[in-house]
Amino acid sequence: MRYYIFLIFLFPNIIFSQNLYWPSDYLEISTDNNHTIMFSLSDPIILNDQQLDEGSLIGSFYTNENGDLICGGFTSYNHNENFSAPVYSDDALTDEIDGFTNGQEMFWLVNSNGIDYLASVSYLTGPETFISNGITVISSVQISSLLNNDNMGCTDSLSINYDLMATMDDGSCLYDIEGCTDSLSNNYDLMATIDDGSCLYDIEGCTDSLSINYDLMATMDDGSCLYDIEGCTDSLSNNYDLMATIDDGSCLYDVEGCTDSLSNNYDLMATIDDGSCLYDIEGCMDPNYIEYDVNAIQDSQPSSCLTLVVLGCTIDIALNFNSLANTNDGSCILSNEGCMDPNYVEYNSEASIDDGSCQVFVIYGCTDNNYLEYTPVANSDDGSCVNQIILGCTDINYLEFDINANVDDGSCSSIIISGCTNSNFIEYNSEATLDDGSCNFEVLFGCMDSLANNYNPLANTDNNLCEYYGCTDPSAFNYNANANIEDNSCVEVLFGCTNSNYLEYDSSANINDGSCLTLIILGCTNPNSFNYNFNANTDDGTCIEIVEGCTDSLYFEYNPNANLENGDCSNFIIQGCTDPEAYNYTNANYDDGSCIYDLILFNSSFLGGSTYEFSVDVLYMEGYSVIWNFGDGQISTLEQVTHVFNENGNFTVTLTVTNGLLAIVEQIDLNVNFPNMNIIDNKTLFNEVYYDIMGNKVNSNSNKLKIRVRKYNDGKIEIKKLINIH
Repeated sequence: MRYYIFLIFLFPNIIFSQNLYWPSDYLEISTDNNHTIMFSLSDPIILNDQQLDEGSLIGSFYTNENGDLICGGFTSYNHNENFSAPVYSDDALTDEIDGFTNGQEMFWLVNSNGIDYLASVSYLTGPETFISNGITVISSVQISSLLNNDNMGCTDSLSINYDLMATMDDGSCLYDIEGCTDSLSNNYDLMATIDDGSCLYDIEGCTDSLSINYDLMATMDDGSCLYDIEGCTDSLSNNYDLMATIDDGSCLYDVEGCTDSLSNNYDLMATIDDGSCLYDIEGCMDPNYIEYDVNAIQDSQPSSCLTLVVLGCTIDIALNFNSLANTNDGSCILSNEGCMDPNYVEYNSEASIDDGSCQVFVIYGCTDNNYLEYTPVANSDDGSCVNQIILGCTDINYLEFDINANVDDGSCSSIIISGCTNSNFIEYNSEATLDDGSCNFEVLFGCMDSLANNYNPLANTDNNLCEYYGCTDPSAFNYNANANIEDNSCVEVLFGCTNSNYLEYDSSANINDGSCLTLIILGCTNPNSFNYNFNANTDDGTCIEIVEGCTDSLYFEYNPNANLENGDCSNFIIQGCTDPEAYNYTNANYDDGSCIYDLILFNSSFLGGSTYEFSVDVLYMEGYSVIWNFGDGQISTLEQVTHVFNENGNFTVTLTVTNGLLAIVEQIDLNVNFPNMNIIDNKTLFNEVYYDIMGNKVNSNSNKLKIRVRKYNDGKIEIKKLINIH
């Protein structure tokens, strides 16, 4: 965890460079509202490929009314700790510029060994310009160049090329000129640097306010004006006017009927005679007479029917001319000339002599252009006209799609966009033209910010009415820029030392005013104490009283409570076994409990009858061997053995443990009295074995010290030590 330590450094003299002022301490800086700058650097500050000297100054500067660079807050560079600097605002009670204003850029300089350098900083959090009562954390500082005290440039802060680093005006200042900056406009201003929105442009269109398409924004007439023309606008009328835009009610239409005013059914409104006129006509009404009048409605008196009809061929050149016939019945047979080839349009089925009139070859097909099957080159209809043309939109992707249409007439205009078309649902798509049933969740307005006090977890559409409680007073210490409802939690700004690590610490202060001067050093402040701390300025209750005595724990005189050696240490402690009876007795003067009295532990257990179990635990010996002599002529070299006595009597069991340098012998007397034990008087040797002193079997002719073990038929064992010499 990093701790922010606020430090104030005092300097005996003002560090000065031309038109640039570093203060000697914070008393020379206005102490109006401040902006706290915390330096939490991820990397050291580098100057000339080396880390900046500790104690070098880092300051934030503004320009006063005289064009001088004035330090508004500074601190000293610390290699190992985070550090901070309060940067102060302009005192509103004075006319002079003696601090920063809200929103003003902070210009940074570094002074090392009296030399000023330009610096750039990287901001981690907080505002990057001066804000009263603001807090900003800087993560890195880079030194860019040496500050030149004789920089030439524009020194007018109102100019567009104002040079903050310039110390001498060279007459190069430029100023903004408002005007139209678009070279394509009618009023382009070559000198303008700021566009004031005054640019004017030619707009083509109809400039006649009397036209039906008058364009109020047009500045140049493009001949597109259209005007209203009165007339008949119905294309089905007799007097349809193609140019008319307003129908004046003058349209005229054909009316079919009898147009003969002499007829019985004359129609005054009819414009086209449909042959329906009826008259009062007298005449022969008998169709069997030549005088028959189809229009007669009554027979004349006397009757006009005179000549009886005689049917026949009345053409005298006909082959079957009938001189008696007075009415031709179409039966005449003539020698007709004409086209006799049925593959031509001019074909005459009644022609008997081809006269060479066949000209146009017959092309069969649909000759009605109202049908899909229409064939423009056909001149003879063959009945193939089947599907009458139906005009309409034939594209299924458009709303105007007509399922009955078979010829597209260009009426497809609104392409289908599937989606939710109900604006009361979350899924609403303003571009959708066809509802696809995707409307699922009805719109629920409310505050959707979980950080707001009126957050509605059920809302799915934010109503921009979120409420945030907090302090809304910008001058308060706990001003909350996000709050829009005052909750009366504002805390008054109190200046003072806010760092509890300093003696000047004020627990009621919430804004550090740079008054933290003396860093608290905890420790024992009593000079008569054993642990007196010369540097401590605050006693922490750790003082320890001086106790003289021997402080070395290696001596008998050692006093655990002593903290000051007085020379009482005289008898050095020698630890070890101090009992002369112990195996490991030494010349120690302090018994450490290491005395050893038993090297082995000998155990025996009666198992019943004449059977016993013997065992030995060797505690302090290496390279040893074990020999059991049970007193009945039998031996064993095992550390744990079960032995059966074959006869009653008193036996001495002897245990010998040796490593060649030391032999330990333990004995135990046993009385074996097992009732009805069978004892055999005569003995016959049936087994003989030789062992060396380590219990290993050897040959009988070995010249080493060996033990002979003989076993008889009565169960007795005879043991004898032998030495063979060759």
